[in-house]
Amino acid sequence: MRRIKTVIDDRSYDLLQRQFDNTEQGAGFILDAWPVVYEDTLERVVKSYTRDELKLIIDVFNATMIMPEQAGFMLLAEVMEGIKRNELDVKWKVSESEIVDKLRGLGAFDAACLGMWAHSYWYSGAGEV
Repeated sequence: MRRIKTVIDDRSYDLLQRQFDNTEQGAGFILDAWPVVYEDTLERVVKSYTRDELKLIIDVFNATMIMPEQAGFMLLAEVMEGIKRNELDVKWKVSESEIVDKLRGLGAFDAACLGMWAHSYWYSGAGEV
């Protein structure tokens, strides 16, 4: 077991307080459950996309800052903007209508996981897409 210190916003604190005996225990539970839930979601969601569609999504997050309160609600808009401004659909040989339809079909949690995955690519040291 490892001990960490972090700061959370009031909304997160209030949720932990409502759902757990104490906030520290609740935060620990959620953080310990996160890898299983996140990886299971990614495994299911990623299968719906072609390799080039995933590369496009990763490319979008090369210059995108993610904020926790936006997770799950910005992926579609960011991809559409990347296609409009940078012609990422042409770069990655992806159908704009197909990727947009797939992204529109995602729930907020699935979109958040996919966005966090794509964003984390740039911190993994993997280099260019």
